[in-house]
Amino acid sequence: MGWCDEWPVGLNGEEYDGKHFLTLARDNASPFKDVWNVQLLIDEIEEKLQVKVIDIPTIDKGSNNYVRVCSWLSSGRLMQPCDPTR
Repeated sequence: MGWCDEWPVGLNGEEYDGKHFLTLARDNASPFKDVWNVQLLIDEIEEKLQVKVIDIPTIDKGSNNYVRVCSWLSSGRLMQPCDPTR
């Protein structure tokens, strides 16, 4: 990969559609697993903020879309507080 990351291809040979990203990451099936440990990032967010990431609705090409996910995370839209009694 050069200066521009390539968009991953799914098992069906088609471009990844950007859906079910959190589920794929949690199942160790992220389409980015060869270049980016997404679960490590999610684990760090959950640990440092003491929250549980509950959804990443969709992702798309381009760094501006990663900024959008970070914005959703920082606003609390995709997280819920952890219950310290569990």
